[in-house]
Amino acid sequence: MKQNESSMKNKNGFLWAGAFLFLLFLTQDYLFTTWGNGTSFLGFPIWLGWFMLIHFLLIVVFYFFSKKYWN
Repeated sequence: MKQNESSMKNKNGFLWAGAFLFLLFLTQDYLFTTWGNGTSFLGFPIWLGWFMLIHFLLIVVFYFFSKKYWN
């Protein structure tokens, strides 16, 4: 039974590592887009929405990660 639990934890570890690496990839936006000098409908720079989206996703992933490992 212990070996099966260890195997499941290992698979989850790869899933979490993949999730965090994906978020790291999203932060490298300069590799796949060029942000113009324009502003959004609220007057903020366009890239600010991307910045807020990535940070929201990071908070969500950290929340589920902490619920899984630290209850």
